[in-house]
Parts: sequence; structure tokens; C-alpha cells
Amino acid sequence: MRIVVLAMAVLAIAPIDAFAAWRRTAESTNAVSYSDPSTIVRSGSMSRMWNMTDYNEQQSWSGYTFLSSKAEAEYDCAQPRWRIIVEYGFSGHKGTGTKTYHVQGPRPWQSVSGGSIAESRRDLACGR
Repeated sequence: MRIVVLAMAVLAIAPIDAFAAWRRTAESTNAVSYSDPSTIVRSGSMSRMWNMTDYNEQQSWSGYTFLSSKAEAEYDCAQPRWRIIVEYGFSGHKGTGTKTYHVQGPRPWQSVSGGSIAESRRDLACGR
């Protein structure tokens, strides 16, 4: 019984992110980028993975405001390109709060440039 009570106490005070699969992949002056390696799915030269961006200040896009976003992205491991498959915006940090927007369907391919957040994510998704 003491072990159960102790375990519950530890879980109650531990940060929720300590148990998440999110891994910090990059940081810029206005945001921190995270990726979830447990979501990587590879098929031939393509790889998909979920990412999260946590912004320091509220962002605005197409009339929506958000402090964080989560997106499933597809990476071409043979060519330096990537695209978003689905994306959600959230009113709180690290994907918390209410969903403020949802974009479904593949967006156009974008180039991956050296030293970018996209490059860090692509390297992880493609196993580099």
C-alpha cells in the first residue's frame, strides 16, 4: 500500500512532459520545436512524424491565434523536401488549451535548407 501511495505522490508532482515522448529538436528566438520519434512511420524513401512547436508569444495565422501547434509532417529522405499532412493550433503552450484551427490535407512540398528546424526534423525522421 505504501508503494502505491508513494507512486501516486510522485506522479502528482512530476511534470506531465516528463512522461511524454516529445524530444526537443530545435530552438529559435521565438519558439521551441519538439518531435515525437515514437510516431515515425517509414515507407520507402518517405517518412512521417508528429512535431510540435511551442511559441514564446501568441501567433496569428488566417484569423486564428495560438501559442502552440502540432503537425504530422512527411519527409522525403531521398530529396531535401518536406510537407505538412495535418496541423492543429492550440490556445495554450505545448498543445494544451482549446484547438484554434485544424488544417487537413497535404500542403505543397517545401525545400529543406541547411541548419533549419525542418532539417533537424527530417534528420530525425529519416534516421540520420
